[in-house]
This record gives sequence, structure tokens and C-alpha cells, in this order.
Amino acid sequence: MGPRELEGAAGGAAPAADFAGVLELTDADDEAVRVEVCQPMLKKRYIDTLDSSLGAEAGSDEAAMSMIKLTMAKKTVAADLERFKLPMEVVQQTRIEAYKHRLSSCSDRVLQASEKEALDAARVFLELSEARTLAPAPLGSAL
Repeated sequence: MGPRELEGAAGGAAPAADFAGVLELTDADDEAVRVEVCQPMLKKRYIDTLDSSLGAEAGSDEAAMSMIKLTMAKKTVAADLERFKLPMEVVQQTRIEAYKHRLSSCSDRVLQASEKEALDAARVFLELSEARTLAPAPLGSAL
């Protein structure tokens, strides 16, 4: 099969199934490759979006704009998710990793109101429930 045979109509890319067939990839191989390539891109998208959208002072006009930015970014992320076709458990793990990244900047101190609002907004954007992001205290730990 020559290089022209992998082109689709009008010189466009051939369907992924054709490419996978040439490489003799199984469905499991195809998914593993997508996870390896696309998960870091999704994580970067989440982190970059949160970093560029959050951090304004609570109650300010900038904070309101941050929420609008996140709402608009959600459409871009949804398009990425559709394109990446990652398994839901991989998407969920990536969301948790992005949230942990956001949390790491303030994990060693008491949160300010604006930081709490930003974490709440990040959790909503990442579609994480509060129960999933709060780890229980280990048994025998002092409260």
C-alpha cells in the first residue's frame, strides 16, 4: 500500500480505522495509543484553562468573567473529549489530576475566600463532586 492509498477524499486524512488496519492495531491497541497520546493533551487543556481563568478576587468583575471564560472553555473541552474518544474512567482520572494540580498551590495553608471560590469553580468545571475530591482522614488521626 503506497502513501497515496492512506489519503482520504481530496487529499484529506484517511479514517482512523484504515490507518489502524495498516498497522494491524487491535481495538485495545488503538485505545491504549489514544490514552497515551490524548490524556496528557487533555490534562494540559484542563490545567491551562483553570490557570488562565481562575484566581480573581472573590466578588469582583474579574471573578464573574472567570466563570464566563470557564463556561466557554467547557465547549472547547467537550469538543476535545469527542475527538479524543477516551474511556470515561481515563477522563475522570485526568480531571482528578488537574484538580490536584490546582489544589497543590494552596495545600499547605488555610485557604483565602478567593482560593476557595476558585477551587469550587474548578470542581464544577471538571465535573467533580465534592465527595470525590475530599479524602477521608486516616483512622486514628487527630482532628
